[in-house]
Order: sequence, then C-alpha cells, then structure tokens
Amino acid sequence: MSLLLDDPGVGMASVLAFVRTAETGSFARAAVSLGRTPSGIAKAVSRLEQRLGGALFTRTTRTLSLTECGEVVLEHARNVVESIASAEAAITAARSGPRGRLKVSVPHGLGRAVVLPSLPQFARAYPEIRVEMDFEGRPVDVVGGGYDVVLRTGKAPDSGLRAKRVGRVREILCAAPSYLARRGIPRTLEELSRHDCIRYRSPKTGRVQAWTRARDDAANVPATLVFNTADAVVFALRSGMGIAQVTECTVRTDLAEGALIPLFDEPRPDDAGRDVWLIWPADRHHQPKVRAFIDHTAALFAR
Repeated sequence: MSLLLDDPGVGMASVLAFVRTAETGSFARAAVSLGRTPSGIAKAVSRLEQRLGGALFTRTTRTLSLTECGEVVLEHARNVVESIASAEAAITAARSGPRGRLKVSVPHGLGRAVVLPSLPQFARAYPEIRVEMDFEGRPVDVVGGGYDVVLRTGKAPDSGLRAKRVGRVREILCAAPSYLARRGIPRTLEELSRHDCIRYRSPKTGRVQAWTRARDDAANVPATLVFNTADAVVFALRSGMGIAQVTECTVRTDLAEGALIPLFDEPRPDDAGRDVWLIWPADRHHQPKVRAFIDHTAALFAR
C-alpha cells in the first residue's frame, strides 16, 4: 500500500474515497461523508483501480458491489485509514480536550428516558462539545449520514462499524389503574385476548411487533390500537386505553408512582429484553469527543 501512496497520481485521498464508497455503497453517499462531489469520488477510485490494474467494484445502474480484488484491498485500505485517523486523533487529543460538533442518533423512548436526562451533566463535563441529537427509531446510515455515535437496541450491528454492547433493556406488560379498574386484571396470558392491547408497528419492517412476554402464537394478542412510535404507545398506555408492552426504563417513574401497574408475577423468559449498542464509524474511534460520549453513555447503562 505504501507504493500506492508514493504514486503521485494515487494518494491517501483515493484510498479514503475507496474505503468510504465500500462502506456506504455509493459514490454519492461517500461524497456527502467526505464533503466532496460524487464525480470526484468516482475519479479517485478510478485512479486507484488503474494503479492496481483491476476493478475494485462491479458497477450497475443502481448498485456498487465489491469485486474479489476489492474485498482484498478493502481489508488493507481500512488499516491504512484507521492508522492515519488514530494518528490524527492522538495529535488532536494532545493539543486539546474533547470539542466540536457531536452528531448522535438515539431511539425515541430510550433516548428520552435515559440519555436526555443526563445531557446537562455531559454538557458541564465537556462544555466545548456541541451535541446535535436526532431522536429516530429507524436504522440510519451511520457513515453517509455523518453520525459520530448511534444508540440502538436489538441485534449486533454490521461488522463494518465499531460497536460496544452497553447493556440490556427489559420489556414488561403493564396498564394504567383506570384501565384495570374498568376491564379487570388479566391473570393468565390467554386472557389477553379479551383485553384492549396497544401495539407497536415497526417503521422499518411495517410489521406489528410481537410481545416477547406473550408470543402471538402462544396467546391471541389483539391489536386494538397500533402506533409506529414508542411515545404514542406510552401516551395511550398512561391514558388508560389498554395494555402494552414497553421498555421498563421508559416508564420507571410511572411504575414507582403507581401510575402504571406491571402485569403477571411469573419470572420473565430470557428473551424478554433487547441488547443496547453504541455504534460509530471506525475512523472516529479515537476522536476525543466520540470517546467522551461513549464512556458517558456506557456508564449510564452500567448504573
């Protein structure tokens, strides 16, 4: 790779353009991430291909996919990019503390319940970091969208990104006292079929989410009300409109004050919860502002 960088026609910019295009899947998204034009990114990749004497991508009118040669080059090129990024981050850290704009994406419910209340503390600790936080439950393009850190729940993220599992959130079934006084308290999962159930529809898949505590094939769980945001589900739940499955930490205060009542006393199954992940681009791993937010958020879930 050092021979490539010594070539006057092929420099670090070409290597970075190739890596970012491979990660985002298009010249346009790579251009947004790097602050360049799509044509400039395409030309930089072409120069690298000419130097190597082989195609790095299979191009169609709609997609780009790595060739076998491209997969080999990507493995080494990522190491080069990460090494340069690490060196730059080390120099920046030596000159100054965490600073600059930090673009973050968090889910609606978890973000409002856990991350948002801690922001004043974070701001006091790092006054030179300017946080730009998006509340978004859908998957986002981490690299192409220019995000520094993303908080998500569920399965482990794509291996092309850095990730840290910071905890696990539990799912519970609960209802408001006013609803239970009106309709009665269900004593078994099968009795849910006779109740008003507030359900969540995934914006990503369009499917109504199964209840981990009462699988749809084990109990006939009706969908009396269906919403595509967690906030709407919690609002309807607090209003006494039915029973819902929610992330426990998003309604912790309601449970403590008796505004919501948890249902069923038997132990939760092992899968009645979701892993929580922090995800970030590999080339930002050593940026002080990113490390500060990762450490801060990981500590929140550890507590």
